[in-house]
Amino acid sequence: GNFGWQPFSPSLEPEIAGETGANLIYDGAGVGSSPATARFFNAAWDFKSATGAAQNGLVLTISASAKQTATRMSWIGLVDSGTGLDVGFYDTVPAPGGLAFSFTDVAVGLSYTDWHRVEMTIEFVDGFGPGTAEGVAGNDIVKVYVNGELKHTGTTWETFYRYAELEGSPPAFTTRGVDSL
Repeated sequence: GNFGWQPFSPSLEPEIAGETGANLIYDGAGVGSSPATARFFNAAWDFKSATGAAQNGLVLTISASAKQTATRMSWIGLVDSGTGLDVGFYDTVPAPGGLAFSFTDVAVGLSYTDWHRVEMTIEFVDGFGPGTAEGVAGNDIVKVYVNGELKHTGTTWETFYRYAELEGSPPAFTTRGVDSL
């Protein structure tokens, strides 16, 4: 599906977070028209079950992104597991043959009736991390907090875009800027 048609938070305009050279993609004026002006992106939201009970099949994803585009730079999922609300996170990592998505349970079994808070901070770091046998890992730093406690430190999806775009000839990799969820 296309994620660009889903609801987005208000934009941080005129602030755009990203690495040096990062731009908003599909920002209505074309690639490169809105350069990054900040190295950090911070977001927080509160949630609880609307019914106070299990809601089979409930899934909600929240991603740092350029507003109105499918170009996400992170992935946090809220899922009803039947025994509570779970928070998960996907990193993109190098793997044999290219790329893998690595899932982490950040918090599980959260109460249906209590309010919970998720906070996400992203520090955009220029370039990529050290090479591995599988390739080059992203070096941006994403921290996910649940109810005030640091639960996971990971990276953005820069590795995904690096592998997806460098397969072409000539290489066309561009870093992504974000301004909303």
